[in-house]
Amino acid sequence: MSFSPRASAARRCAVAVAIGACVLGVASARPQPAAAGMPPLDLRVSVSLAPGSGATLQYRGTFTGAPLGRGKVNLRTRLGGGGDATVTYTLSNSRGTVSGSANVTLSYRGSIVTYKGVASITKGTGSYRRVRSRTLRISGRAGLTAENVTLSLSGPISS
Repeated sequence: MSFSPRASAARRCAVAVAIGACVLGVASARPQPAAAGMPPLDLRVSVSLAPGSGATLQYRGTFTGAPLGRGKVNLRTRLGGGGDATVTYTLSNSRGTVSGSANVTLSYRGSIVTYKGVASITKGTGSYRRVRSRTLRISGRAGLTAENVTLSLSGPISS
């Protein structure tokens, strides 16, 4: 099979135009915000140790803040051996639920425990069925023997 120089030049030109169109298309595409129309999560979570908690600490309480409003919290903490903890949680109100988990590092200064870590939202129901995040921040402070803990859960979410 032989190609004429004119046909080869036309093919090269067509390929160059196609590649140029792709490059221009990619270059002109603007990234969409992760959560178009959805403000970042900014919650204050207040929980109390539930009676009968064993090795896994069970907390119940309330949350308030944007964009979920107010609701109830069910939180479980499993302490690790090296100053870390794994937290799973469910936030619920009349519009739906949001569930997720967090890896938290505990640091101790005198009788105060500081909690800091990264949290995610892995599941939602109702109005929150599409809400997700992998980059939330969780933090808080409490007394070493405190049965009541206030945490902050904040960061970008997508829907």
